[in-house]
Amino acid sequence: MVGNKKYKVIFDIYHLCHLPQFEPVIEMLKDTEDFKIFYSISNSISECEYKITLKVLKNKNGDELILAKDEEERKQKLKNSNFDVFISGWSRYPIQKFVSDNIVCAMIYHGIGIKPLAEYLINYLSERK
Repeated sequence: MVGNKKYKVIFDIYHLCHLPQFEPVIEMLKDTEDFKIFYSISNSISECEYKITLKVLKNKNGDELILAKDEEERKQKLKNSNFDVFISGWSRYPIQKFVSDNIVCAMIYHGIGIKPLAEYLINYLSERK
């Protein structure tokens, strides 16, 4: 924590299967007073998957949900929320439409092997050489 500031971390749950890969990081961040945890669920998934994911996330004590009526509204809410860190488990969407310019983006994948990075991250890193 810098002064009294808590770092705002959003976990973008694109699919329910992403949540288990986030859990160790979420628990580690919760072990300190330095972070405020948020979640958002993609509106692009099936209604059944959305409802199950929402039910799981509503049972997480002290964390906040960022929900929207559709994906366009969700993009704007996430981009305008001034998060410090955006964590995703999915690289196949235009991440630059979900995040502001001054945010740290990370991807946490399940399984093994190298996974493709979002085009946004590749461009971001190449611009800073």
